[in-house]
Amino acid sequence: MAECDWAILCDLGFQDIHRRACLVGIFDRISASAVPTLLPHATLVVKVLGSPEETCRFRIEIATESGPPLFTAEGNCTLSEAGWHNIFVNFVNIVLPSFGSYSLNVYIEDYLSKATTFFIQETQSPPQKQV
Repeated sequence: MAECDWAILCDLGFQDIHRRACLVGIFDRISASAVPTLLPHATLVVKVLGSPEETCRFRIEIATESGPPLFTAEGNCTLSEAGWHNIFVNFVNIVLPSFGSYSLNVYIEDYLSKATTFFIQETQSPPQKQV
């Protein structure tokens, strides 16, 4: 059965002509002065491993500690002859309602195969200089 080897959140993820995953701007924290805040763009890059040419169903979620998922994407993928596949999920204009931790959940065939976390932290304003 296929499983998620890793999942990484970044500013931009894509596959080059040699089928290599390219990740730019890997992050796990977002600073915001107030909430809700907007995540204008990010990419979750997921590497799936399994049997050669295996087909599997996947689901990606962004979830808070409580409440329904903020985002869900579903699809199918067919692993390569070497038994791997990279999935690129682009998030555009996702509203993040509160400070704290968010979970990126990767399900393969309805099984939670990997979960990774990112955080929304309050921006600390620098002290004002007095003149």
